[in-house]
Amino acid sequence: MGAKKIMAAGFFFYGVRLILYAAMPVPEWVLGINWIQGLSFGFYWVGGVNYVSEITPEHLRATGMSMLVSLFNIASVTAGPLSGLAFDNLGSPRLFLLAAVTAWTGFSIFILGTLYLRRKNTSRVN
Repeated sequence: MGAKKIMAAGFFFYGVRLILYAAMPVPEWVLGINWIQGLSFGFYWVGGVNYVSEITPEHLRATGMSMLVSLFNIASVTAGPLSGLAFDNLGSPRLFLLAAVTAWTGFSIFILGTLYLRRKNTSRVN
């Protein structure tokens, strides 16, 4: 599939999982929905590690991987308190809808950025 497509699939499945959380009528449904976590997290990390490996010069690979992990951890630390605030003010369904919109916004930015860079590199070659 390639690193970019795998990473994009991870973004997409994060959004799907969060939409399903928002729509679940009872908390017990989380057990059935959570299997998508394997797709979202697995695709995101495998794609992300491979993508960083592709775009980083060999002598800077450890630095590239460290930046990937650091940014993910910064996002986690930031999202925790913000999610708690959103939960308190919006409730669970709206919190998960907001998170899905965030995931799909990331998905859209990633796809548009990839297309832009592909077009830019193609025009540079011609």
